[in-house]
Amino acid sequence: MYRAVKLLFLVFTIAGIGFYIHHHFSLVIFPKPQLVEAQTQTTDWPQLQHDPQRTGYNNSAIRSSGTFTTPWSWHPANADTSVAEYAQPVIANGVLAIGDFDGVMYGLNDVTGVQLWQYPSGSPIYATAAIYNGKVFFGNDGGKVIAINASDGKKVWEYQTGAGVVSAPVAFNNKVFFTSKDGKLYAFNESDGTTPLWSYDAGAPITMSPAASVNKNTIFVGSENMMAYAINVNTHQAIWSKQLNGDGFRYYWPVVSESNNLVYFRTEPARAFHDMLNADGYMLESGKCSNFTFGECHATATTGSAECSQSCQGFTINSTEADYQTEQQRIVSYINANPDRQVMYALNLDTGNPVYTPAVLYTGGSGFVPDPPVINDVANQGWIIWRSYYSMYDSGTTVRPYVDVGKFNIATGYISHLSCPHLSGESCKMNWEDFHLVGDEQSLLTLAANAVLVGNGGTELGGIYTSTERSFNVGTRSGGGAGGNPVGVVANGRVYYQAGSLGMFQ
Repeated sequence: MYRAVKLLFLVFTIAGIGFYIHHHFSLVIFPKPQLVEAQTQTTDWPQLQHDPQRTGYNNSAIRSSGTFTTPWSWHPANADTSVAEYAQPVIANGVLAIGDFDGVMYGLNDVTGVQLWQYPSGSPIYATAAIYNGKVFFGNDGGKVIAINASDGKKVWEYQTGAGVVSAPVAFNNKVFFTSKDGKLYAFNESDGTTPLWSYDAGAPITMSPAASVNKNTIFVGSENMMAYAINVNTHQAIWSKQLNGDGFRYYWPVVSESNNLVYFRTEPARAFHDMLNADGYMLESGKCSNFTFGECHATATTGSAECSQSCQGFTINSTEADYQTEQQRIVSYINANPDRQVMYALNLDTGNPVYTPAVLYTGGSGFVPDPPVINDVANQGWIIWRSYYSMYDSGTTVRPYVDVGKFNIATGYISHLSCPHLSGESCKMNWEDFHLVGDEQSLLTLAANAVLVGNGGTELGGIYTSTERSFNVGTRSGGGAGGNPVGVVANGRVYYQAGSLGMFQ
C-alpha cells in the first residue's frame, strides 16, 4: 500500500537569490538563480535513479559550502493531489516530469518551476516516469503504458497491459521496458509502442521497477513469488532465475554494477519487522567491544587488541577500521547462519550466483523493502543504509538505533569506517544535527559528484560530502514524524525533492 503524500517540490540550487514562500493554491516563482559554477555539460536525471543501471549517481556537483536556497516551489492546483512516497521527478532537456494519484502527468520548466503542460491518463500514477528521446514514458494503475511528447504533453502512443503498472520504466537502446502486475515484463519500441516487441511472463505479479545492464543487453527484475530474473533482450528468455528469501520486492529496483559484473537485489523479510530489528540489534550489542559506550564520547580513548579505539573530535564518535571489520565479519556469519534474515543480495550478472554476502541488516518500516544502494561504478564505491553499533548518524536516544550511512567497496562489499575530521581548526558537530536516521523508518539515497544525499523519516534532507565525510543539511521541512521522507534527485547542479506526508507535515 502506498502512502499518500502531498506534492511539493523544492529545488536547492548551488547558488541563488530569493526566499521561500509556500502558498497553498498558487505557483511561486523567484528570480532565476545565478550559478556560481557553470556546468560544462548537461547532467540531467532522465529516469528512475538516473540511468538504466539504477545507480542513483549523477556526475553533477552540488554546492560544497554555504546555505542552500529555495528559488521556487510547486504543486498542482488541486490541493488534495498526492504522489507515491518514492516517486522521483525526472529531468531532461529543461523539462521536469512528475505524475500524481489523480492520474495526471505534469511537465514543468526545471529552472523556473513554471507548469508547461499536463496529461490526464485516467488512473493513478504510482511510480517514476522516464524521459527518453524527447518523450515521457509512464504507466498507471489502470494498466496502461503511455508515451507523450516531452515538449507539449501530447500523446504519442499507449498500450493496455493486463493489470496495474506500479513501477517505473527503464529506457535504453531505443527501447523502453515496463513491468505489470499481470506478471509480465514488456519490451516496446520507443517510437511506436502500440504493439509490444515481446513480453516475458514471470508467473507472478511484478511491482518492482526493472534495471538493465546496457553492456550485456539484459534486464533484471524480481516478481512477487520471490524469483529474481535476468532476461536477455535479444532472445526474450531468462538467462537465469534465482529464488531469494523474503516476502516481496515491492516497489524498489535492482542496482547493476557493470564494472564489477554484479547486481544487487533487496527484499522485504518474511519475519515481522519488529522481530528483525530487535534480534539484529541484540546481536550488534552482544558483539560490541568493552570500552565503547554507544552515544557517548570520552575524553580519553582506551586502545588495545581487544578494545575499541575512540577519538573525540568535537562530539563525534569514531571507531577504527579493525572495529568495523570485526563487526562485519560477525554480521555476515549471523546472516549465513540465519538466511531468512538476509535482505540484500549481490549476484553475478551472468549466473545469478552470490558474489558475496553483504554485511547489511534490515532497516525500514512494515511492508517496505529496505533501501537500495547507490553506486559510483567508475570509483568502485557505493553507499548504503546499514546497521552498526558504531553508528554516527543516530544519537542512541530513539527507537531502533544503530543506523548508519556506510561507504562500501563494490567489488568486495566491505563497508569502510567514516570519520568527521577537524578542518581548519573547526570541531565536528554531532552528525545527527544535519539528518537523523531511525531504524524502523525508510531512507533514500542519491549520489552526486561530491556528496551522498540522505532523505530520511524525519524532517531533514541532508548528506555527506564524499571527500571530507562531513555531514550537511540541505533543507528542513516543518513538522516531524515517520513517513514522507524527502525523495531527492540531482540534476545540473540542483537538488530536487518532493516532500510532505499525509497531514504530518505542513
